[in-house]
Amino acid sequence: MAVYLEPTWGPDLFEFESKLIAQENFLEDRLIFAFNVTVEQELRLDPGDPAAAPGSEQAVQHWDHGTDLNFGYAVSYRFIPNWSAGVELQNEREFSSFTLNNETRSNNAFYFGPSIHYGGGHLYVTVVLLEQLPFADDFANPPPGNVVDGRSYADDFERYRIRVKAGYSF
Repeated sequence: MAVYLEPTWGPDLFEFESKLIAQENFLEDRLIFAFNVTVEQELRLDPGDPAAAPGSEQAVQHWDHGTDLNFGYAVSYRFIPNWSAGVELQNEREFSSFTLNNETRSNNAFYFGPSIHYGGGHLYVTVVLLEQLPFADDFANPPPGNVVDGRSYADDFERYRIRVKAGYSF
C-alpha cells in the first residue's frame, strides 16, 4: 500500500492530486494484482468567453471547480525472467465541482488494454496501450453530446492512450 500526494499551484491553477495504491503479489511475485484510486481536485481561472451571452458565467472571468475520480485495475504475470505481460482496466470520471454526486458528474469512460514490462539490472520499461470502451457517458451535454459510437471525445477523453514509463536506477 502507498499514498501519493501532489499539490500544484500557479497564478491561474490550484490542484491537489491524491492517490491510493494497493498491490498484492502471488506465486513468488510472478503474478501481480494492483488497484489505484486517484482523486484530483482543481481550481482553474477561466478568462471568460467573449462570444458567450453577456452577463452569463461563461462570459466573465471566473474560477472553474472540478474533480477527476479515477479507478485503475491491473494484473500482470512474469512469463520469463525480467519480462511481464498483463492487462489494465481504467475508469475515469469527471465532476464539475468538488462535490461528487449525480448533479455534478460530467463524463465517464472506461479504458482497457494490454501491458508489457521489462525490468532487468538497472533498467525498466513499461508500455501500455489502452482503448476507450464503447460505453461512455456525457452527463454535461444533451445527447449525443461528446459521445460518438459510445465513446466520449470530451476534453481528456481520447480513443487510445499509450503510456510509456522508463527508468534507470543508479
